[in-house]
Amino acid sequence: MNMHTLKYGCKWMWGQLYCLLQGVKVGEGLRTYGCPIIVRHRSARITLGRHVILNSDPRVNLAGILRKVTLAAVYPGSEITIGDHTGLSGAVIYAAKSVSIGNHVRIGINTVIYDTDFHPLDWQARRDDNAPKVAVAPVVIEDDVWIGGNCIILKGVHIGRAAVIGAGSVVTCNVPQGTVWAGNPARFIKGAA
Repeated sequence: MNMHTLKYGCKWMWGQLYCLLQGVKVGEGLRTYGCPIIVRHRSARITLGRHVILNSDPRVNLAGILRKVTLAAVYPGSEITIGDHTGLSGAVIYAAKSVSIGNHVRIGINTVIYDTDFHPLDWQARRDDNAPKVAVAPVVIEDDVWIGGNCIILKGVHIGRAAVIGAGSVVTCNVPQGTVWAGNPARFIKGAA
């Protein structure tokens, strides 16, 4: 147990209790620093694997957390799944359909992951508030991925195993396993080391 855990981890049980009260399926060893924000439609599912870390406390990660970890599965049947030994710091995950994150994934400060465009691209559909015309596609992040701070992962993206996404990147397309991508929009930088 490190110094941060001793100093700031004493209230982790409240975060775990909050997750359980919000209907989140929680694996053993969940650690929360600061209380996350959970928004879940009554028929949506949010599942956290074993030894997940949800860090909303800027004192624990001094890199610049600006918000609480937010998990939002907002539509009927939508789903967020986070695998074992995965850590998030000030990240937002918003699922209109499905966001799946593997094991041993690190998601850097203030990163956002969306599986929806939120609004239709067509101006008339936006004016008419036509929700069925909003584009939605699942996001999949495989095991051992590292996503740097302040990234945006957009709908339909599949990030392959052991890939690295550089800080500040906007990911709009699939990322093959074991590769490094960065930029806005994110582009291939190099292959596996």
